[in-house]
Amino acid sequence: MLGSLTIVVAHHMYSMPPYPYLATGYGTQLSLFTHHMWIDGFLIVGAAAHAAIFMVRDYDPTTRYHDLLDRVLRHRDAIISHLNWACIFLGFHSFGLYIYNDTMSALGRPQDMFSDTAIQLQPVFAQWIQNTHALAPSATAPGATTSTSLTWGGSDLVAVGGKVALLPIPLGTADFLVHHIHALTIHVTRGNMPSIRVGSCILRVILDVQRNFGSNIPFQLENAIRCLG
Repeated sequence: MLGSLTIVVAHHMYSMPPYPYLATGYGTQLSLFTHHMWIDGFLIVGAAAHAAIFMVRDYDPTTRYHDLLDRVLRHRDAIISHLNWACIFLGFHSFGLYIYNDTMSALGRPQDMFSDTAIQLQPVFAQWIQNTHALAPSATAPGATTSTSLTWGGSDLVAVGGKVALLPIPLGTADFLVHHIHALTIHVTRGNMPSIRVGSCILRVILDVQRNFGSNIPFQLENAIRCLG
């Protein structure tokens, strides 16, 4: 949960900067975005690693019979296979758009590319949210004198020290493609973490065998297969 909130903070810090001089510090904005995305990565992977450590060291199947965690472990094969297929679909779906655009560009067919001047993929839901917030003072929030942020829409522009600090952000096909890539990386990371947790039984078997019997590879594989099956 904290990792997901860190992603939200990272994206909103540059799209809706809270301080005027932070808005004009473009290098600072980029550094803060990268900083928070790294924090998110450590939190997500760290949470999965600690859950896997719990499964290896502290989980006792004899005292946790037929509860939620036990039922999840009994269906781990189906869970891992479905997560693998979901990750493969997301990868081909997101990167396939860029591969298609690169191919059309190499063939000299810009009219067949995904762009605002050719085949458009408009983020209609995000645009609807923008328009809803931009029209709030005259529609959903009649008591308000202005919208909550200039990024929702309008013609205003805020400049600090001769630099653009804030202006409306019109969303188009490029935003749709880029946010698909962000969604791909985040969801694939999130999707692989449960695979690590529910597959920790194999690691526990191998560690126990190495401690008690030494490095006996056939015996390790036999117990790992029995653990999965």
